Amino acid sequence: MARSDIYTIHWGFLTQNVYLYGSQLTHHNYRIHFENTMMPPEVAIKSWYSLTNYQKDRHEPLLPFLEGGKSYYVRSYIKTTPKNACYLRFNFYNHKDENIGFFMTNKFIDIFEYPKDCYYYNLELLRGSAQKIIYERIDISLAGFEEPLDEQKDEYNVICLEPQGEIIRYPSDEVLEKYDDPIILPGRESSDQFDQIVERNTYKKLHLICYGPIGKRIVEKLNLRFPRSDVIDLTENIVENKKFSARFIDQRYLLGDDL
Repeated sequence: MARSDIYTIHWGFLTQNVYLYGSQLTHHNYRIHFENTMMPPEVAIKSWYSLTNYQKDRHEPLLPFLEGGKSYYVRSYIKTTPKNACYLRFNFYNHKDENIGFFMTNKFIDIFEYPKDCYYYNLELLRGSAQKIIYERIDISLAGFEEPLDEQKDEYNVICLEPQGEIIRYPSDEVLEKYDDPIILPGRESSDQFDQIVERNTYKKLHLICYGPIGKRIVEKLNLRFPRSDVIDLTENIVENKKFSARFIDQRYLLGDDL
């Protein structure tokens, strides 16, 4: 199975590169709540950068390095009132600081191509017509890393990926080789393929697989929700994951109710 790590864009420092004039900005359960109905819809609520000057900005880039000419999925875990009212805008620049294009979307999942001659980029969250915004995270990953869903199977292996800071990494080859064509949960309780399976409700068994503390919490919750499932916990069997402890769990992924 072809695979690619998933890069996660969290909010970062609460007020850094944020439109604050007239804004209500709060932090609750590792989500950002933003309200400002008076700001222009085309103005950026929040900006992230792939290239920064540490001496000037005093922080490292919050955007991942992308390869020119390749296509990427972008998934936004953002709730707005009304629904789908805000926009994401990627701005691309060359070595001369010239804007060479942009990509804008208000979809939960979309795909864009990173220009071959792009040297750096930034990402803006635009208010659009949103009255309220609840921001969890944005995921970026290479397009085409998931296998097509086999709708004829009776049993499915579901692997919950384990987040490690700003990257949601795939498990080791020993895990991937043991379980054929797994459905992937990207450090969360849902994914496109998983949602298709449970909506059809024709399966006989779901094998919920985890290899770390965050994945374990998620699959145990899903096991209670879906009776025709079991939990396979590989945490103790994988040497690389014995380093996990409750002290170092990234609390941003341990959320309550879904968006």
